[in-house]
Amino acid sequence: MKLIVLSYPDLLENEARNVTNMMEAGLDCFHVRKPTWNKEQVKAFLEEIPQSFHSKIVIHSQHELAKQYDLKGIHWTTRHRQDPNTAQGVQPVSTSFHEIDELVVTKRSYEYCFLSPIYNSISKTNYPSKFSKKVLQSVLLQVPLQVVALGGITPDKIEECKQLGFDGVASLGAIWQSSNPLEKFYQFQRIVKLQ
Repeated sequence: MKLIVLSYPDLLENEARNVTNMMEAGLDCFHVRKPTWNKEQVKAFLEEIPQSFHSKIVIHSQHELAKQYDLKGIHWTTRHRQDPNTAQGVQPVSTSFHEIDELVVTKRSYEYCFLSPIYNSISKTNYPSKFSKKVLQSVLLQVPLQVVALGGITPDKIEECKQLGFDGVASLGAIWQSSNPLEKFYQFQRIVKLQ
């Protein structure tokens, strides 16, 4: 199973240092999702992470920085997919879906996509799960994309995500809202390796 960590959406003390430690411990993919940050703020954040790890980073905004920093790639949000002005010819690494129908009918290829919220969100209040496990299991068997579970993912839900047919899990709230983000990452990593 794939394990992806998403950044905290706002400024968070020691986040870049924790991300660096996670990558040193084997994290292969980190998503920078800072929706209110401008280009200079995202650049400053990227520069806090050693260049040797930049190839493991996907950014959700300020996409032009992907080439400048030799990042893994870019992520398209729903807004990017629906905007006709989104750069044509740019191959996004990933995207996010919040409806089963969107996932089923997509024609574009991605390395993987997020489907959320699978469980009640930890980082967003009043953002409950809306997927039935039976429907998920049926749809995930038919979708040719790699689908990563996002939303309310905690270490104890990883095995169920695997049984439902997800190719990976992504965490945001469970890691960054814990008292020790690095230790929480290690918990995720230990369980993912068993799947």
